[in-house]
Amino acid sequence: FNASASANMSAAALYYVLDQKPKATILLDEVDQYLHDVPNFIGILNAGHGRELGFVDRIEGEKKRVARKYDCFGFKAISGISSKNISETLADRSIIIELKRKNARIQKKKLRDISESIFYELQRKCTRLVQDFGEKIRSHHAERPSGLNDRQFDNWSLMLALAELSGNSYWLGRAKEIAVAISRQSESFQKSYEHERLVLIAAALLILKEPEPTAEEISRLMPISYRITARSVADVLKVYGLRSKQKMRNGHNLRCYQRREIEE
Repeated sequence: FNASASANMSAAALYYVLDQKPKATILLDEVDQYLHDVPNFIGILNAGHGRELGFVDRIEGEKKRVARKYDCFGFKAISGISSKNISETLADRSIIIELKRKNARIQKKKLRDISESIFYELQRKCTRLVQDFGEKIRSHHAERPSGLNDRQFDNWSLMLALAELSGNSYWLGRAKEIAVAISRQSESFQKSYEHERLVLIAAALLILKEPEPTAEEISRLMPISYRITARSVADVLKVYGLRSKQKMRNGHNLRCYQRREIEE
């Protein structure tokens, strides 16, 4: 476990840190504050979900320009106010844990008050596990539990492989139950968020009088905190079979929606 924590990171810093050896585990906090504002950041995170295609190419050098590949594969823990503020494609590649604010009556020990020796012990055990069983873990193909789609299984496959290799049927059963339960909870949250965005789009149409609005015009009326882009608007409407069509307006070729179709 080679942690690299940051409350704000550029795209270049992200792929540079991920490319270093030994591989770092990226810990990103406050991502809702900058995730959508940094060009290519989401694309690099998405690419790093798999080993085979998890690379970005950059041109380097002054006198002699050469192309260099940066390896973006690696583990990341991302935190922010709400998962609804992150990209849908990133959410699809993540195991989402929704946290709740602790009640004032609940007393918990502060993380900073826990002895560091406990974490060093965990680190030592994880290192030994990889040294002893790394090759087995790498080559083992876990069985997909019913209830997980392909992407969800990709997200959970390594942990399910560890549970299978443990040889303990109880922990394997628990691992499968947890994987399915958390994945279903994430699906439910995403569906409720889609409905919430649809309501916002409908509210925007009440303000926007244009009979054939574009996704960009609709997105401009969305609350800033929701960070609903033109693409997000298009993605939500596509779920309901609504797609934009090419239209000429004021001499410009635009992709527009029929207001009547959205209202229906």
